[in-house]
Amino acid sequence: MTFYEFVNRYRVLEASEKLADPANADLTVQRIFEDAGFNSKSTFNTLFKKATGKTPSEFRRQAHTSVPAQQSAASRPAAD
Repeated sequence: MTFYEFVNRYRVLEASEKLADPANADLTVQRIFEDAGFNSKSTFNTLFKKATGKTPSEFRRQAHTSVPAQQSAASRPAAD
């Protein structure tokens, strides 16, 4: 693994965490990739899709639609 790959791995991880967090729903994908240290949207999209199998928008949409199901399951009382 090159240094470039190592650094970008952490940048993509940071971006994926922000995209999945409903508290960041007001942030644009551009703001998130810039905050993670990317200067190029095309580079970010390419590396993100290679790492996750989804575009950043698809990843965010899927993460936000699966959160209510997880929350409702967690809020249900355990069966005895």
